[in-house]
Amino acid sequence: MLWALIKQTEWKPFLDLLSPSFFRVVPAGPLLAELRRLAALYRNADTFERAVARRTASLASARLPIEVTAAKRAAPPPKSMDAAAARARGQRVLELYFHQIFDDGLTLLDLRQERFTQPEASDGALLWSPSGALAEWSPAFRGAVRALYRGFYNGDDRQFREGLSALGLARAEEALRAQFGEGQQREVVFTLRDFQQKFQEVFVRCQATGSTIDPGFLALGLYLATMYEHLEALAQPFDARAAFELATARAP
Repeated sequence: MLWALIKQTEWKPFLDLLSPSFFRVVPAGPLLAELRRLAALYRNADTFERAVARRTASLASARLPIEVTAAKRAAPPPKSMDAAAARARGQRVLELYFHQIFDDGLTLLDLRQERFTQPEASDGALLWSPSGALAEWSPAFRGAVRALYRGFYNGDDRQFREGLSALGLARAEEALRAQFGEGQQREVVFTLRDFQQKFQEVFVRCQATGSTIDPGFLALGLYLATMYEHLEALAQPFDARAAFELATARAP
């Protein structure tokens, strides 16, 4: 039944990036409820349009040069970009990722490369046409994820561990810190393989310690996977810390 629900969307290829151990550390009842919620959101065109309108307003308020549209259209073939243009585009995608984490409302999950159109002018807004995949995270889940990021980037171990505990990840701290990465995060190379391996380690550690995690991680994992897919295709290092700092400075 779980797979039948998720196969109603176009997300099955990304589920392959989530370790089978993920489905053993989320209680079956909450996981089934989360899958049903994701499937219902995906099928609701009115909700999607409202989510696009809300995100359009929030991006404008945050002064992020990204235009989002509900239009269902085929994306043009990716244009070849030099390194500078690729890095600029990747930074915007990272800023968008953090913007949605630190803003409220429904989250548009589709950050894949094919869903973006590069403007002709280098200073033009990036055009984003996401699919209808949405997440509606609880305030508790969103707050815990924000605590993780703030704790990590601000060097606040207490806040980081509070986020871990709220998400059921207290016993997987070392594995999750490895997923976040080392150093100042100024020159990060994103690859799907690295994402998959590190999240596998987190879920295996949870399973080994008898931990259960919040079902909101299903949508968060899909969101991260689409971002990694896009950034890997751009083949550049990116300043994750700068994207975090910009998003949090402009958060409501």
